Amino acid sequence: GKEATAIRKRFTAAFSDLDRFGYCLSLGEYQRDAFGVAAPLRAGTRDTPMALACGAAALGLDADELRKKLGPEVKRAAEDLARVLADLDCTP
Repeated sequence: GKEATAIRKRFTAAFSDLDRFGYCLSLGEYQRDAFGVAAPLRAGTRDTPMALACGAAALGLDADELRKKLGPEVKRAAEDLARVLADLDCTP
């Protein structure tokens, strides 16, 4: 619809953050005062694609703090979890 261009830009920015930092953010774009950080996670012997995400709804949440502190922690947790789950058989 009429917001397609703006939405496409937000997706492009999220994938750019993913490529650059290893995680992506949603900073109130889809719902005011709703924030999220997510990192990719590949689990098990079949390298099953998943994501580890953390979200919050809060007034006055600091976007820089999400980017500088929470983002790297979520990325690190996803990497740690992938190591722990490396030998898991994820066959359906």
